Amino acid sequence: GYYAVLKKYNQPDGYKLKALFMNPSSAISLQSHNFRVEHFIVIKGIVKVIINESILILKEGEYAFVPINAKHQIINQTHEVAVVGELQVGSAISEEDIIRY
Repeated sequence: GYYAVLKKYNQPDGYKLKALFMNPSSAISLQSHNFRVEHFIVIKGIVKVIINESILILKEGEYAFVPINAKHQIINQTHEVAVVGELQVGSAISEEDIIRY
């Protein structure tokens, strides 16, 4: 899939709002962040969200919070495109703050 940045503000602390368009049977990498938290809200579809040892199945309108340093992943196991809003909030909002596993 792909994502679109809807809004961002970077100084001194910042945020970035993205829309993730997830293809059927796809996933983002298992990852964590040292400098930001993330909030996911399902806009369209159903996704599986893994946060450390927890597994959540989220439907449209449902959301999840990912704390700093938590390993997390979003998985679209359906046959439809899923759309997820992602709000990043923290002291360093950049693609360099991604640790992939």
